[in-house]
Amino acid sequence: MKKLSLTALLCTLILFCGCSSKRAMHTPQSSASGAHTETESGTSAATEEKPAETTVLSDSAADPAGDSAAGGAIGNGFLWSFSGGTLTISGDGEMPDFDHPIEDDTITTPWYPFRDEIRNVVFSGRPTRIGNYTFRRCRSLTAVELPDSVTYVGGGTFMECTALTSVNLPDSITVIAYDAFRECTSLTEITLPMHLTKIINGTFSDCTSLVRCIMPNTLTSIGAGAFQNCTGIQTFELPGALTEFESYALRGCSRLKYIHIPHGIESLPSQLCSGCSELDRIVYDGTIAEWNAIEKDAFWLDDSVNPTVHCTDGKIPARPEE
Repeated sequence: MKKLSLTALLCTLILFCGCSSKRAMHTPQSSASGAHTETESGTSAATEEKPAETTVLSDSAADPAGDSAAGGAIGNGFLWSFSGGTLTISGDGEMPDFDHPIEDDTITTPWYPFRDEIRNVVFSGRPTRIGNYTFRRCRSLTAVELPDSVTYVGGGTFMECTALTSVNLPDSITVIAYDAFRECTSLTEITLPMHLTKIINGTFSDCTSLVRCIMPNTLTSIGAGAFQNCTGIQTFELPGALTEFESYALRGCSRLKYIHIPHGIESLPSQLCSGCSELDRIVYDGTIAEWNAIEKDAFWLDDSVNPTVHCTDGKIPARPEE
């Protein structure tokens, strides 16, 4: 074998070390969030920070029930996790709102992909506000108990929860926003919080199985379409403090037979009872003269009926006979 001279051996070692050094200098290094790295052009550029609220999904096989599992942050200091059919929401104060983009008809809740697997909801902490559309389209959810720290239930919160049969609303709640229970088609009965003053637009619209809604004495207003198409309701006992109906409030309640209207009602608006084709009895807490003084839209009643109004001093037809 041919022997290398000492000089040749040294040159070989220097060349090898130089190449290794250059490779080390140009090897990219991991950096902390927000640090700067050198680009190929030699300019300084900030690395992209990982969002604090990124949802982290885990392998569904890790869940013993075989359901999906997921979790992450949702804003305002709230966290969520989903496993074994239970959605857990942790945090204090006001939950953020979620959106319902018209263009793709989805909800921006991070658990929306698991909406048909959610069977239970657990709250950990002291939330005061449930954000808009929080549980919309959770079609396997059957019962919910809101904590007594909640004062506000957002718009569309339980909308289209078609398996929901039981909701416990604590008396701490003062506002239930628009469409909150719209299309909860399995809901049969609900008791409203004792400090609620208004049922807002569309709250129970299209709850076709609803037969009873227990209202507090503090209630003063029923919003537009609040009970529209509640085809299971046959009687309405309204609290004495009520002073206002808005349009369409009872429209399409096709099995409604009886309404108790308190003395404080000042007007009966357009299509209030349109489609209430079985309505035949109204009890009014005032005199015939006071009933006649109520402002009535020409189309407040369904054309097919003319129920009898029972006043404190007699009875008359709801629509004056010609």
